[in-house]
Amino acid sequence: LRLAQKAALRVLFKQIKNKEKMNKSIRFISVILMGLISFQIYAYDFISDGIHYNILSETDRTVTVTGGNEYSESIVIPPKAIHNSKTYSVIKIGKSAFKGYRYLTSLTLSNSITTIETGAFRDCRILSSLTLPDSITTIETGAFKGCCSLTSLTLPNSLTTIASETFEDCFRLTSLTLPNSLTSIGYNAFKGCSSLTSLTLSNSLTSIGNYAFQGCSSLTSLTLPNSLTSIRET
Repeated sequence: LRLAQKAALRVLFKQIKNKEKMNKSIRFISVILMGLISFQIYAYDFISDGIHYNILSETDRTVTVTGGNEYSESIVIPPKAIHNSKTYSVIKIGKSAFKGYRYLTSLTLSNSITTIETGAFRDCRILSSLTLPDSITTIETGAFKGCCSLTSLTLPNSLTTIASETFEDCFRLTSLTLPNSLTSIGYNAFKGCSSLTSLTLSNSLTSIGNYAFQGCSSLTSLTLPNSLTSIRET
């Protein structure tokens, strides 16, 4: 019996040691993965005048904005950025670049910007002043979602699509000027914009996505253009 007990204890201790080794391995892998994720989120190629940039093309000398000083109240994105005596054109605002910037109230984009990527300004809750140049052709999903201090905005004339969730929960937005070039409005695009009182849809608009105007309780009337061919539950 004593020999059997000793054998059982040896097996138990071995299992405990193996488990401890496994736990250490898991913890080590977790730390490495977290480090890689953090690096991916905060990585940038260079900083110029407080703005973070990633190089898109050395051949074309183009860059995307990946962020800046998160404590800044006002940010101006220039048309050019200089690094190592090279001049780059600033053409994009990157994914989640300014997401959750708590102190940002004013933002000006240069007329070199063509694309605002997914969630670029999401949850900038006190952002109240925003200038969008006509050079912008693409605004991706949720770009201004949760920007609840925006009260009015004029969208660029070159814009053809308002992507899904673009202005969702911008509940202080009362006035929005849509361009005549607009052809589609994505799902949840204006969901929760409870202060929006009027909206004029362009004659080139062909489709409106699901729940695009859900919760727009102050929007009492909306004229649909003859060009509209597809409208889902709104």
